[in-house]
Amino acid sequence: MKLSRSRFFGKKPTRMLSMLLSCILIACLLAACDGPAKPRKSDDPTSTPTPAAGEATPTTAPDTTPTDVPDVTPTDVPDATPTTAPDATPTDVPDATPTTAPDATPTTAPDATPTTAPEATATPTTAPTATPTTAPTATPTTAPTATPTNTPKPTATPTPAFGKKMSDFEGGQWYAYDFMGVESPSKPMLCKNDPGGDYRLIFSGNTVRFINTADHLIDSFLADSWHYELMTNIGNKTRAMYESMGHGMIDYLNDPTDLSRGHLLYCCNQADESTFMGLMIVDAQPNGTLKVQFRQVNGDTYNWSDFTFTRTPIFDEPNTYDHYVGQWYAELIWGVEAEAPEKCSTDPKKDYRLTISKDKTATLVWAPNHDPSAGTTEHFELRTSFSKAEYMEYAEWFNLADDYLDKKGTDLNKGQLLFCCTDAKWKGALLLVEWSLDGRLTVHYTYYMKEASYPVNVEYQFTKNKVY
Repeated sequence: MKLSRSRFFGKKPTRMLSMLLSCILIACLLAACDGPAKPRKSDDPTSTPTPAAGEATPTTAPDTTPTDVPDVTPTDVPDATPTTAPDATPTDVPDATPTTAPDATPTTAPDATPTTAPEATATPTTAPTATPTTAPTATPTTAPTATPTNTPKPTATPTPAFGKKMSDFEGGQWYAYDFMGVESPSKPMLCKNDPGGDYRLIFSGNTVRFINTADHLIDSFLADSWHYELMTNIGNKTRAMYESMGHGMIDYLNDPTDLSRGHLLYCCNQADESTFMGLMIVDAQPNGTLKVQFRQVNGDTYNWSDFTFTRTPIFDEPNTYDHYVGQWYAELIWGVEAEAPEKCSTDPKKDYRLTISKDKTATLVWAPNHDPSAGTTEHFELRTSFSKAEYMEYAEWFNLADDYLDKKGTDLNKGQLLFCCTDAKWKGALLLVEWSLDGRLTVHYTYYMKEASYPVNVEYQFTKNKVY
């Protein structure tokens, strides 16, 4: 569409054109002074091709568009673009980008990363170190130390020193370890080196029993024993009697029984001249032993002996059933008509064997010419008591049967075992086994022959050594 010249320019086209060109020049000068200008669209799209003043074609729209755009673009735009835009772009943009961004990135990021990261790795250094140093050390140092330090305190409080109560002395036997006396005043003698040096003490209530046993059995017929009474209240009459004895006997009464320090004073009241009114002074020792003094005056004779007693047995005691278990062989025999013991080893017809079993049974075998099948075998069982009917039956065998069965009954402290025959032929026959001083057995065989109305008594001596 062409615009009418008369409508656009009016009646004075030349003047109007000059004014328009002046405005364009001024705008260009202002744009050049202000710096690179960004291309903008004109308010009136029809005025854009006007800058091509030398050509007449801008009068119409088709001519103006091709004429103005080529002229303005190569002349103004290229000059303005390379002069202003390129200068601004390489000067500001490239400089700002490499100066700020690269410098900030390598300076801050790399430096911050190696500086902070290695420092942060101190965490594994601190954590492992703190863990083994604090945890293991604190645990064993505090817990174990507190336990052993506190544990003995409550234990030591309720446990008094040895000898401050009678239960420390009672319960079982005490055995003499060594002794000194009138016959050996220079130094103690060891009891184990003296065959007759088996001395014992047995405390019970206010009494103590003093025993000397040669066969190491406290109730055997070879044992001697004395009873002493605890002295608590000592009257003037008693004090005067001990003072008259002399030899410092009154001094022991001046130091009476004092259980708080384990000191006990005893007196022997048995009607025996050798021990009557003799004193026993017992002092408990911290190591659990007893120091015991015996003091006695008989007429003008002053006897004294000092002992050390311990809970540990010194000699082998045959006071258990196992000491008797095994096979035994007869060495000697006293027959019904024999006037003296006969050696079994000299007569093959006198081969007798005794077997004591763990099941509390025994067998007595007569093996003439060493042939058990040619003789007899009797079976026995251990007895500790008898019925009234049995007592009445044994009363027919011998006088004082009750006394015999009671005194000769099974008693390991006496070294006695009493067996009764269970065979029908010899039913009721008694076999009394007694422990001898040298480890042998003395055996008494008793049987009542009703048809003859008299008892048969045979005595043997058995050993564990083979005779034949």
